[in-house]
Amino acid sequence: MTESTCFKVSIENNVAHIVLNRPEAFNAMPRPFWNELPAIVNDINDNAKARVIVISSTGKHFTAGMDISVFTDGEGISASGGDQYSRAEAFRQFVLTLQGSFNCLDNARIPVIAAIQGGCIGAGVDMTSACDIRFCTNDAFFQIAEINIGMTADVGTFPRLCKLIPEGWVRELAYSGRRCPLKRQKRSASSTKPSPRKTQCSPRPGTRPGNRRRRLSRSRAQSA
Repeated sequence: MTESTCFKVSIENNVAHIVLNRPEAFNAMPRPFWNELPAIVNDINDNAKARVIVISSTGKHFTAGMDISVFTDGEGISASGGDQYSRAEAFRQFVLTLQGSFNCLDNARIPVIAAIQGGCIGAGVDMTSACDIRFCTNDAFFQIAEINIGMTADVGTFPRLCKLIPEGWVRELAYSGRRCPLKRQKRSASSTKPSPRKTQCSPRPGTRPGNRRRRLSRSRAQSA
């Protein structure tokens, strides 16, 4: 496997560490990233080099998401040639290639763990949602930021994230583009779920469970 430009890879005690290694660019994901990640993961997985993969990062933020140069370099969205239908199909195939880059995390036969610090933005949400387990620092936050530049998160966020948190919460994050701190994530995840009716889970004000049991016992004795 050739040396990576976006990652630092090490294997120790059957644990493979894949570290995003572009802190000066907030670990944004340029075009080489999308080819290097599946090559690294598949090499570890197919050759049984480790029993677990840990993906972490360097610098202040886990990742700033996809580098816009992905769409402006080479065969990206700005590629010319052919009619509009040919260009549209070429771009569709390009997006499928990007989506396939994170499928390697889903398809790995060993657990994949994401260790997240700071911001996990845009395509970072796509990537970490494809992992099996996510551990976060207290300052971590998540952001489906594509809406802020007039795009949709199209490399795996929606089909995967809806399996991890309630769909209503996913919609809110996707439509608003707001940052979601870790503390709010815990609170929102619980509040979005349906709550049991109050009368089913707590006694009426001014009563105690013991009083209710005694009233039931008296009524049963009288009926007997």
